[in-house]
Amino acid sequence: MFVYFRPSLCCTWRAMAASTPPKPFGPEEARRLLGHLQTPAVFPDMAAGWPALLWTAERLSRCLGDRVVRFRLGRKKETNAPLFETQCSYVEATLEHFLSWTLLQTGSCPGPFCEYPSSEYWAYADYKYIALLLQDRPAMFQDVRWSDFGFEGRDGRESTLWVASEGANTPCHLDSYGCNLVLQVEGRKRWHLFPPEDTPHLYPTRIPYEESSVFSQVHVVHPDLRRFPLFRGSRAHEVILQPGEVLFVPRHWWHYVESLDPVTVSINSWIELRYRCLRGGLSHVVLLLGFRSLPGCGHCRASWRGRSKGGSLCAEERGRPRRLAQPHRGGRGPPPGQHALCEPGAESLCWDVPQTDPGLETCSSAEA
Repeated sequence: MFVYFRPSLCCTWRAMAASTPPKPFGPEEARRLLGHLQTPAVFPDMAAGWPALLWTAERLSRCLGDRVVRFRLGRKKETNAPLFETQCSYVEATLEHFLSWTLLQTGSCPGPFCEYPSSEYWAYADYKYIALLLQDRPAMFQDVRWSDFGFEGRDGRESTLWVASEGANTPCHLDSYGCNLVLQVEGRKRWHLFPPEDTPHLYPTRIPYEESSVFSQVHVVHPDLRRFPLFRGSRAHEVILQPGEVLFVPRHWWHYVESLDPVTVSINSWIELRYRCLRGGLSHVVLLLGFRSLPGCGHCRASWRGRSKGGSLCAEERGRPRRLAQPHRGGRGPPPGQHALCEPGAESLCWDVPQTDPGLETCSSAEA
């Protein structure tokens, strides 16, 4: 167990224990695995011991003090059209203002948020470059340890911070550069992911124009199937990312992300990878993705994510590869013919594949 000594909230946290928490993969093995993966995967234990896991919105608020950040605001209303950034309102506010607004403290007006009731609006401080946000506290960059995934020297300087309230979302899009590693620090986020070959079903658009992103015209949670009938043929993968977990999103995978809790904090880094062929032979391969996870179902989460009581991957899971469940079409329910792990109605799915699954031999780019 790690115990952190923190002389102040903004100092780099030091481990009091002599040993680090066990990781399911070493750095070289983790990087080799990422180089092979062509589907999203969740790593439940790779961030164990990272001081960045203590970067809650409250702690960040105390570190940043009066420094203001830009929040994007949108209405909490069900619509079948995406809410693009150009259609949002914006405020400049401190994290303290943001937290007061989310808590609805009686008798206090949360500064710039006064005109936006939290019962009607969500707020999102997105794409905040940590190198700029914490430029006065460079020691904190080392709290983010992408080196555990084999990217030596990569830390908070090459990462971005995301702070949001419940309901905040990013329209469905794909990033034109690199893969994505996402650490969930506080609260939960639901990710809706679509493979690159689903692009024709997602009606891509460059309006609004963003150099590094291509957007979908479809609101993938509430699609207008009369306008976008091809969306019925899309294959949605869904995962609820929990605090402490790291999500790997391969290059050019579409994704729509929404915050599920009153306050969420995430850290991510985009990384260029040259993909390799996977032809078996990788030991201890565990591909974990919570497919339409049920938060209240402990058995599903324990079985699917391969946790032991100690919080690390159990020996049985480490020796038995698991691939991502085949997705359901059009975002509507699990694939036919597959069984749920728990009681009827559960939607977390999991099954084994052989070590030499021929489907793992497909490559999307040249071998490095």
